[in-house]
Amino acid sequence: IGIALAALFLVTLVRRRWMLSTLIAALIVFLLLPLVHRPDGQQRTRSERSIRMMSANVLYTNTDYDGALASIDRAAPDILLVQEYTLRWHSEIGDELRKRFAYVVDRSDNGLRGLAIFSTFPIDAHNDTGSDAPGAGRPQLRAELDLGSRRLVVINAHPVTPMSIRKSTMQRSQLRALVRAMRSEELPMIVAGDFNVTERAPAYESLLNAGVRAGWDDL
Repeated sequence: IGIALAALFLVTLVRRRWMLSTLIAALIVFLLLPLVHRPDGQQRTRSERSIRMMSANVLYTNTDYDGALASIDRAAPDILLVQEYTLRWHSEIGDELRKRFAYVVDRSDNGLRGLAIFSTFPIDAHNDTGSDAPGAGRPQLRAELDLGSRRLVVINAHPVTPMSIRKSTMQRSQLRALVRAMRSEELPMIVAGDFNVTERAPAYESLLNAGVRAGWDDL
């Protein structure tokens, strides 16, 4: 299967307000990276339908709910991945998002751990991955989507920010769990979210070595 990610992922070091784009809005600490896996190295063909994906870290202390919805409407994604999706965020925009997306996996939380996947495509299966890793702290959220004649796995990931030795150790544990989950997949896969890593970090290489490549290669 070929997936064309019609999205522009914005990188920022400041998470205080929404960054707007006609394709995507993302609030992250270091690097937001979509990773794409195709079995047997298949390439996208011109005849395949493009899928628009948006990933956004809404920042759990942020209260600009209307701005978030406006950004989502501008992007008009088929699939929306949200990080730091708190119970308050869910209460403020959840009903509106359900008007835009028929299928939802909600793992809202009171703090940084909250995740959600919204999709216009049916979600046939979903589960948390990586939560059994020692010190994992935050699970990744996995969903299997039915695109009609094809199926697609989407993983929403948000490892901790490595701001201390303890958190750096925790992040490595989380990323190892994510790599294990990625390596176990047999279906085409997109992994996106707020990874809290840079391109030069060893963790970045470990993700690419799991059989995926940066999604902007498809743009």
